[in-house]
Amino acid sequence: MPIDRSELLSRLKSALNQDNLDDAVEMLAELHPVDIADLFESLDESEKINLFKRFDTVIAPEVIAHLSEFSQDQILSHLSPRRLGQIVDELDSDDAADLLAGVPEEVVEKVLARIDVVDSQHVRRLLVHGEETAGGIMQAELLAVPREATIAEAIDRVRLLGENLDYLINVFVIDPQFKVLGQLSLKRLILANPGDKVSQVMDSSFKAIPVNMDQEEVASIFQKYDLLSTPVVEPDGTLVGRITIDDIMDIMEEEVSEDILRMAGTHEDELVYGDKVWKISRLRLPWLITNLFGGLLTGYLLWLFKVALHDAIVLVTFVPVITGMGGNVGIQSSTITVRGLATGVVDLHSMGRTIFKEVRV
Repeated sequence: MPIDRSELLSRLKSALNQDNLDDAVEMLAELHPVDIADLFESLDESEKINLFKRFDTVIAPEVIAHLSEFSQDQILSHLSPRRLGQIVDELDSDDAADLLAGVPEEVVEKVLARIDVVDSQHVRRLLVHGEETAGGIMQAELLAVPREATIAEAIDRVRLLGENLDYLINVFVIDPQFKVLGQLSLKRLILANPGDKVSQVMDSSFKAIPVNMDQEEVASIFQKYDLLSTPVVEPDGTLVGRITIDDIMDIMEEEVSEDILRMAGTHEDELVYGDKVWKISRLRLPWLITNLFGGLLTGYLLWLFKVALHDAIVLVTFVPVITGMGGNVGIQSSTITVRGLATGVVDLHSMGRTIFKEVRV
């Protein structure tokens, strides 16, 4: 029978409070890495660091890849380049690049010098691109076959190399210059005649993603065309990587969180969920001061109409109601507008019309 999360978290915290780190690690041994990462988010910073240091090189990469960026930063700042190198060496190139994006450059160089040469080249290629572009989120690991290959040869290549690729959905068909000509789903590959050329069976209507495209646009394309995997190409069409649906799910969650955090005046988790009180205060102070002046203006208007209020004192009882309703309407309008910007329904061309409509409401 599965253990309730709250009960498991209570037992985990009890073991950590008693410095029984071995018991805590054993308690998590049978859990899925995603569930372990979920429990980590409820721990204090010191608890996260001490517990993570006890993980071996099998479970540590799986757990840290599923942690929030906020928790990752807390842990990474306390890991040596040697330990970080062991973790990065076990990750896919896109997860490794995401992890190293927030690490000082000198530490990144030490880490990349410790891992496999091919893996290091893949990660370096991703780090060159913007963190929120297709090049920054793609996987450099992929499976491609020349257009002259037969279906049988393509299947042999899948058997040879596919074990090291997560989410193997499509096999890409390339020319001698490594430019993408088409792709083959595993289903089409298996059902095709073994003697046919891949160029005869491939899907030529694929959607290639430019390497510099913004990740939000990439997510929109995946949603529009119901894609599971697609190639990433340089401006000249050269194949450089692939993006899979699991990357898109992460992007969609990230973009939604970013849009919500913007309503608090930031896109950084640390400034909302962190412990840096003064930094958070400086962030919120301008908004609070704006509200203060709005309240003072309301008070001044009430003072101007004090004679009328004196004659009809019952009107005073409606002041809090009107103020509260104004706040609620403001929250509704801002939520609708932010959501519209996120989904693309509201853009720069329709912004004026949207604001005018909300003012009338």
